[in-house]
Amino acid sequence: MNRNELTKIYSTIISSINDTSDSIRIERVATDLERYTYEPLFLFSVPDFLRMSKQELLSYISTLNSISDEEIKASGINIPGTPDTIIEHQLKMVLRNYQLLVRLRADEAEAWDEIHELYEDD
Repeated sequence: MNRNELTKIYSTIISSINDTSDSIRIERVATDLERYTYEPLFLFSVPDFLRMSKQELLSYISTLNSISDEEIKASGINIPGTPDTIIEHQLKMVLRNYQLLVRLRADEAEAWDEIHELYEDD
């Protein structure tokens, strides 16, 4: 699948996620996660991810189409396949992290348990 098709598919999936969080809730959850020094894993930086609204995330996804193959190759990311494969991995990571973030914003206990397991329990 090419980059354009991938971004369309992932944009559709993200658009279907029910995130009704207001800006106050988004900020509160981001602040709570920062106290844990929580930083989601991505291949490419997603600036201010913890505070992104769904619309901002969709805008970010559309920017992935504008990254040139040369920029992807120069990034030093060593994943077998084409540059579009790297974009696909980034999209999967964005989706997975956003799904968790939405659950945290909804104050889902199991989602917070995942964070606590990662950052508190040893």
